[in-house]
Amino acid sequence: MGDPSMSLGEAELRDLAALRDAVDVAIAVRVRELVQFGAMSWSAVASSLSPGPAVLQRLYGR
Repeated sequence: MGDPSMSLGEAELRDLAALRDAVDVAIAVRVRELVQFGAMSWSAVASSLSPGPAVLQRLYGR
């Protein structure tokens, strides 16, 4: 069961933070594999993972 002193919003934020952390770990593992074994450069990885302003606005904006 959840923490009874935590609001629903706080619990949802905690869950989102845990999900973000898990996704970050999965991305880090795959990036290391691509650079070490897939002959990709760090520059190629960085440009692929760094969204431009339009992408961020589409994802998070209104």
